[in-house]
Amino acid sequence: MAVYTDGCAVLSRRTGPTVRKCLTTAEWRGLRGSLKHLRLGRSESQPPGADFIAYRLSYKGHRATRYTLPPTWQPVVSRLEKVLVKYWAPN
Repeated sequence: MAVYTDGCAVLSRRTGPTVRKCLTTAEWRGLRGSLKHLRLGRSESQPPGADFIAYRLSYKGHRATRYTLPPTWQPVVSRLEKVLVKYWAPN
């Protein structure tokens, strides 16, 4: 998922369509508020094995990948997951 500065997002998964939707004013305001507190930090090394979730965030020209969620990432990831569930249609 990519969210742009106009408040619109491009949503995609491994299967299914790619969808472009604009967040509501409240969703966009909440996401921007959460992003103000985001500290990307450094990427984590990939853990051994194959059963893990990778979180990759890019913001203001910086990018990091984490396998555990730092406290400042949790509100951002939570909001993005809600947007994905709400707007991405599997049909």
